[in-house]
Amino acid sequence: MEYPADTTVITLSRPLKTTTGEKTELHLREPTVRDKLAFEKTQGGALEKEITMIASLCGVEPSELYLLSAYDYAQLGRAVDTFLLPPEERSNPNS
Repeated sequence: MEYPADTTVITLSRPLKTTTGEKTELHLREPTVRDKLAFEKTQGGALEKEITMIASLCGVEPSELYLLSAYDYAQLGRAVDTFLLPPEERSNPNS
């Protein structure tokens, strides 16, 4: 099995323009310890660090997430929090 093993799809409330085109959903992969380490090493405040990590987990640039609605960003944050639960307690992981 390769890690991270799980991803989840976040359907956005409105399309997001990225360098690779418009996205109506983001695929967020399960964080690894390496992601958490990168989070700690990232410059900036807590929100900037979080945005950088979530962007990495979604395969987009941090600056692309700046245009997300607060609702859509909150969905991403909840998905990350869900990945911190034991696999059997996760409500909706997709492999």
